[in-house]
Amino acid sequence: EVIRAVLAVLLRAGAIEVTYQGRPFRNHQDPLCRQPFTGQAAFKAASFAPRTSVILKTLTMAVERFEELTGQEVDVEEGAISQAIKKVAEQERVSLVEVLAIAQANELPVEGTLSDYDASLKTILDSASDDCVKLLASEGKSLQGARDQVRKIRNVLTGEGLESLKGARKTVAELWPALADIDGATDLSATVSDLRTLLGSSEIYGSVERICSLSEAVQAAYENTYKKLHDRRATEAGLRENEICSVFEWPKIPDEYGDLCKPLFSRKCQEPKRHGADLTCSICRATLAQLDSDVEALPAIKDGIIGKLAELTEPKEKTERVVVRELCTGPLEDKEAVKRFVGDLEEKLLKLVADGIRIVIE
Repeated sequence: EVIRAVLAVLLRAGAIEVTYQGRPFRNHQDPLCRQPFTGQAAFKAASFAPRTSVILKTLTMAVERFEELTGQEVDVEEGAISQAIKKVAEQERVSLVEVLAIAQANELPVEGTLSDYDASLKTILDSASDDCVKLLASEGKSLQGARDQVRKIRNVLTGEGLESLKGARKTVAELWPALADIDGATDLSATVSDLRTLLGSSEIYGSVERICSLSEAVQAAYENTYKKLHDRRATEAGLRENEICSVFEWPKIPDEYGDLCKPLFSRKCQEPKRHGADLTCSICRATLAQLDSDVEALPAIKDGIIGKLAELTEPKEKTERVVVRELCTGPLEDKEAVKRFVGDLEEKLLKLVADGIRIVIE
């Protein structure tokens, strides 16, 4: 018991280190370092060795780095410094989980920066107290730089910046190829090239404003081209509708033929409803390529509708069956009776023909 007490005092004084279950303990403030002293078996399984204390210069430098890093003060003592920086590292790792998950989910080029910072924090947490103090003294400035980087990344990924980056990516991946296929837009090639470079850079978090500016330039060009084609299609569809009305002498196409004329009506979407990096109008869902092809297809669509309307509106031929025996109510006994019957039959048949009725004699 006396030996155990003496060794505990030496550990508290920083004169020895304890190794238990393969893990060294140098800081008496570490809760796990108490295990070797809790029982006879645990005490015998532990090993004890003298250790060299961290020199005052290193302790002082570590304190300065800690104050620069957190703005807080800490005692110039190995255990206090180690405990304080480990607490900061633990808090940083907890807050880093969400940011790292967002970066990974969106495949952003900052994942490496975040992973490196996480590895540095883990090293601090896993280090013995003296190593932890030495690490803070020597790497404190770089740790602060990494922390500042991560804070900037966090501000971007947990705010409106993430949506801006998503919109910029969509602009490059979807809007630009569609725009280039329609009108070439070669004057925007350099803009798109710069945008791609920034989106692929690990410094993306510091270029959000520039990325938004470049993205908006491409989006504005796309909007201009989209609206022109959209308006042209609506105008052409209106002209084709007027031509159909002219053929059938209608003031407007009757509602009963609405479904038949749907291929034409659906291309009369008047005002495009789209925003930012949206590829299509939210009403008609037409892409740039579809708008272009629709304009070319409208004459054929009109002709097809006219053909079907002609079939539906053509007057149907009426047919009437004439049963001769129903017209002859009695026997034909003489020449005059025959003449009367034939005259009545002729009169009825001629009247039907005059009314445009097809006759079937039975």
